Amino acid sequence: MAAFSSLTDRLSNAFKHLKSKGKLSEADIDGTIREIRRALLDADVALDVVRSFTGRIRERALGTEVSEALNPAQQVVKIVNEELTAVLGAGVDRPLNFAKNPPTIIMLAGLQGAGKTTLAGKLGYWLKDSGHTPLLVAADLQRPNAVTQLQVVGERAGVPVYAPEKGVQSDGGEAVAAPGQTSGDPVKVARDAVELAKQKLYDTVIIDTAGRLGVDEELMKQARDIRDAVQPNEILFVIDAMIGQDAVQTAKAFDEGVDFTGVVLSKLDGDARGGAALSVASVTGKPILFASTGEGLKDFEVFHPDRMASRILDMGDIMTLIEQAQKQFDEEEARKAAETLAAEGIHARVINIHTIKPLDEDIILKAARECGKIVTAEEHNVIGGLGEAVCSLLSEKLPTPVRRVGVQDKFGCSGPAWDLLKEYGLDAATICKTAKEMLGK
Repeated sequence: MAAFSSLTDRLSNAFKHLKSKGKLSEADIDGTIREIRRALLDADVALDVVRSFTGRIRERALGTEVSEALNPAQQVVKIVNEELTAVLGAGVDRPLNFAKNPPTIIMLAGLQGAGKTTLAGKLGYWLKDSGHTPLLVAADLQRPNAVTQLQVVGERAGVPVYAPEKGVQSDGGEAVAAPGQTSGDPVKVARDAVELAKQKLYDTVIIDTAGRLGVDEELMKQARDIRDAVQPNEILFVIDAMIGQDAVQTAKAFDEGVDFTGVVLSKLDGDARGGAALSVASVTGKPILFASTGEGLKDFEVFHPDRMASRILDMGDIMTLIEQAQKQFDEEEARKAAETLAAEGIHARVINIHTIKPLDEDIILKAARECGKIVTAEEHNVIGGLGEAVCSLLSEKLPTPVRRVGVQDKFGCSGPAWDLLKEYGLDAATICKTAKEMLGK
């Protein structure tokens, strides 16, 4: 992902002159701080954020942690990385706040053009891929063809859409309604959607709401009315990562208007200078939960402040790359195993658990109730890993037989990836064998 490429280049240049110095003077540090300040301001980061950020860096850089470091230049980069992580979300990843009693209600808010409707489809796809049963709700009855767009997005994502109202339609490209006009009652649509989700056992409801070209009271009133009617577990503020300085005022207005609980950055694949991400997280104190990184349904990821800071500083994002590669491979082997078992008349459900902390308890408990037996497979040590977390959860809440496959607590061996997977029982054939042993077959 080429997010923040301009900011990355500027910050890399700011550190260049430090690398040749064995000891850093106050003038060296001040010169670096000036370059960092210019880079952030050019990236449209809010002035107050820049001041506090560079102030903290200067204070730490002039302290003993740099003066006594074996490599002072690297220590300065480390300080910038830590402070940048703190600005992006205090260094803490926060998962979605799922309801204890489904459905979980997620309301999307933001300006027109921020990418809410597309984001709704991506979030729905991500939740479906995580084992949830989401329902998209077309409550934007104002923007021409918004309902139709959500239906198209939902069909692509394989996620059902609740759209009892057509909303404002266009004819030959021209809107038949005046700007700001709403066709239908979005509050009723949202309320009815929640009731439908309870009846049809959808565990997540994603409500796409109307936006405006600018913040106004009418927009906020409608958003508040929907919020008050359905009491969402999450209100996600969707913001275009490319809007720069305007992000601060827009974020403040929405925070005061609807008190959103988290931020989603859209269009992070565009010419994003970084200001929106850095400013919004710092000014509002609300966490960035997700980032949209392209036009495809899968171009969507959980936002990790530490990893994004590493990207911005051109330190790479190895963890995300590793996770993506593992996910593809793990799923492929697990699905092969499920297909083999199905051919023998054994139903197997494949679930990809994205995180251990926090553990998605609802998915695991649901699988345990439906299947009665569980096999965990992980490319890590089974001690302290996924299997152990699953066993701990089930022992407390729903005793269920569990077999764990993965790396055992002993000296391992090296070799080709495929051979190692077979060695640790992570290939499709061994997973099948483990499942059949549990069934006594």
